[in-house]
Amino acid sequence: MPDRRGDTDNYAAIIVLAAGPSLRMGVPKQLLRFRGQPLLRHVVTTAIAAGYREVFVVVGAHHVAMKPALADLPVSIVHNPRWADGLGTSIRAGINALSTRVTRVAFILGDQPFVRADFLAGLLTSAATTDRPIIASRYAGTVSLPALFARSTFDRLACLPPEAGCEQVLRELAGQTVVIDCPEGALDIDTQDDYVRLVLMSREASRSTSPL
Repeated sequence: MPDRRGDTDNYAAIIVLAAGPSLRMGVPKQLLRFRGQPLLRHVVTTAIAAGYREVFVVVGAHHVAMKPALADLPVSIVHNPRWADGLGTSIRAGINALSTRVTRVAFILGDQPFVRADFLAGLLTSAATTDRPIIASRYAGTVSLPALFARSTFDRLACLPPEAGCEQVLRELAGQTVVIDCPEGALDIDTQDDYVRLVLMSREASRSTSPL
């Protein structure tokens, strides 16, 4: 995995969005066990491995319970007290936490466990080969997160309505967006059935990669 933390021309950060209440799940999905660790920790360690200069985790509804799962990781935890107003408030909290030296920021959802570190690193590689300000993921007929945004889009992201997500900016700037296929991005977790399916898929993947 290339380490881009020494690239002074592209000081990129990544933000993991994990402030939601998990209402459909009934329990904090961020703390469900996945591959021997809390789901959120798995996603965050993936983000760390991608080689961004800084990693932020936006928490909200269950922020007290989540902190122990992240305690020893080199990340900045951002508490969004307005999490109940919608995802847009978490995006704003993440953007507001960035220093002025950050030139690009990526977003990934805290319940996208199958997105790999090399894909997240590849967003930076793609950004280096185009003058377009956004690199986004395509899956399940939509363009969404993970996505990488240049500083020229930060004001738009910070001014999103509370109920809106990054998809609003992706629609508004569709002509300025490079899109990369990421079928793994479609595998998120909202319900108990989603979680059962996730565990079964993970076990099957482990079997298929195990030596005979």
